[in-house]
Amino acid sequence: MFTVALIGGDGAGKSSIANRVIQSSGLPMKYLYMGLSTRSSNHALPTSRMVLYLKKRMYKKGAKKAEGHLPEEIPASELEYSEETHGWLWNTARFLNRLAEAWYRELISINYQMRGNVVIYDRHFFFDTAPGVINSQNQSLLLLDRLYFWLMSHWYPKPTLTIFLDAPPWLLYRRKGEATPEYLEQQRNSFLAQGKKLAHFIQVDASQPLDAVYDDVIHHILDFYTLQYPQRSVLPQQNKVARK
Repeated sequence: MFTVALIGGDGAGKSSIANRVIQSSGLPMKYLYMGLSTRSSNHALPTSRMVLYLKKRMYKKGAKKAEGHLPEEIPASELEYSEETHGWLWNTARFLNRLAEAWYRELISINYQMRGNVVIYDRHFFFDTAPGVINSQNQSLLLLDRLYFWLMSHWYPKPTLTIFLDAPPWLLYRRKGEATPEYLEQQRNSFLAQGKKLAHFIQVDASQPLDAVYDDVIHHILDFYTLQYPQRSVLPQQNKVARK
């Protein structure tokens, strides 16, 4: 089968659309988170979970010393992009684990495809590690971090089809309120630049109502399925989700 990456800024509706497509497309599909956040991943190595746990403990310990209380929720940026100050052994182990984590998820994807599933990616390393995205998060990355991001954006397997849920930065900020409009604009430009390197990259207007975005996405996926498997004259019946 093939893979479909749904990308876009926070607030574009990636996870909602991905789950809806899987439930209603009529095709055999599997969901796989392919972003940098271990906390958001539906598949992660035990070592990655352990690293996340240790980073949470260190963050809370530092926050408690500085402010006298524990934060209710740790910002994702503090866990995924924070500058590391540990020794070379920790940083090397972290680098190797991040590579192992990425390839672990790729092996899961390959297994799904070999069993006849279309794999829907929520985000993708190829886009999340692009220079414009990473540099805007942290200008002081370690050498091993830079090497990791370079390897992921140049050598990691790319999705067969990429659908960019594109919406104005101000709208995404109004929906989610996490990343700044300036960052979202830089991220958007970076996604578009990366998309030019791919054979199958499609933009969908994510400023539309969710139903309209879903209709566009499922249309592109089924069209791509037909192109990939022209010998299969009859597509599995698409079960439309009732509009609210």
